[in-house]
Amino acid sequence: MNRQRVYDETYREYASRVRAYLCHQINNTEDVDEVFDDIFAGFWKALEKFRGEARPATLLYAITRNKKTDFLRKKYRRLFAKSDKDYIEYFSRKLGFRVNVILHPIWRKHLDSDKRDLILAVKRTIDSTLGGKDE
Repeated sequence: MNRQRVYDETYREYASRVRAYLCHQINNTEDVDEVFDDIFAGFWKALEKFRGEARPATLLYAITRNKKTDFLRKKYRRLFAKSDKDYIEYFSRKLGFRVNVILHPIWRKHLDSDKRDLILAVKRTIDSTLGGKDE
């Protein structure tokens, strides 16, 4: 397998798709450029161990998904200063009530349905972005 040829062909065929996917997921051109470069640097490095048992696009897809998820996790951690307490405080201020009830299912029944739905929607969005599980 010629590593350079596989890289070039895969880049030509998939670079625009990868960039479009990142633009849709990240919404910031500078961040997209950074993640895009990391993806193809990681792809080049991964081709050293690539045995050709799967399509190179499969490898590129896995790297793209992982690099995007890693980036969003880092961005989330910076936004909320790496603690659930900051997360709770931030959304409590934004929504006008304590969000820590999302961490305690017993209290959910005491919220009116609009607040409960809003909290759960925010939690689902963040959990899915970070690869967590929805309750």
